[in-house]
Amino acid sequence: MISAGKCLFLSDEQSLIMVIQQKIVLSFAEITLVKDKIVCVDYLNEEPVNVEKGIKLFETIQKLSNQEPCAIIHNVGDKYIFTTDALRFMASQLDKENHKYLARAIVATNAATRIAGNNFIKLYKPLIPTKLFLEFEPSVAWLDEILASKK
Repeated sequence: MISAGKCLFLSDEQSLIMVIQQKIVLSFAEITLVKDKIVCVDYLNEEPVNVEKGIKLFETIQKLSNQEPCAIIHNVGDKYIFTTDALRFMASQLDKENHKYLARAIVATNAATRIAGNNFIKLYKPLIPTKLFLEFEPSVAWLDEILASKK
């Protein structure tokens, strides 16, 4: 399901800007274009992400980003959703022909998920900048810095 989310109208003396937040909801995740070139995956439950779901995530992210390079936030929160197969798949798909990711932030408060995230970063050595966060806002700020440095 694709829906136009919140419409926010900002006005100043010279212009009117309409911001449309695009969102796609899957059975296990809600994927949102939170701002230009930043896509957030909010996991809805503790259903493990297997390879099949990983492929669906990649396809959905590409759709929301219009096949353009983008940064990803995996907002896991307090859930534990990663399987070894999913982590291997995430690492194996990091080539420019498959996804066009510029950077990846993982937001997690669950201790087990934070350990899995740290292990992913240390063991699989992601080919794109990848960082673990406790809160959403700092992850967006970090991705903004990464995207600004790529211009």
